[in-house]
Amino acid sequence: MNDIYVLPLILSLLVYKGSALLCNVCESRNSWKDCDDNRSIVNCSSVDPEFDVCFKVHRAFKSNNSESHVYTKGCGYHEQCNGDECREYGHWCKVDCCNLDKCNASQTVQATYMTYFLLAVFTAVHFL
Repeated sequence: MNDIYVLPLILSLLVYKGSALLCNVCESRNSWKDCDDNRSIVNCSSVDPEFDVCFKVHRAFKSNNSESHVYTKGCGYHEQCNGDECREYGHWCKVDCCNLDKCNASQTVQATYMTYFLLAVFTAVHFL
């Protein structure tokens, strides 16, 4: 009887993983607002079937006593989420990744699969 509550959660995670990932895509040298004002929604799977996250990257570059910023949202690979690659190209960067449709829309990155997994585990434990 307890499996009845857990099985739908697990199946929904498996089905969702197989669907196309939609991400906000934009870039601005001014602000997140400017980036959002010019964003588009992209089916990441149609660009590259291996894309598995939506990302947000804020980079800062210093040159000749001035600092410039780049605000970017797009599709990517979870391996890029640690920020190592980002720091190779800039002096400072902050990377946020998530794996739900349009989860990189706001300033705060939304829940990921880990949130759903933990919810399923807690639900299973509760009904055992």
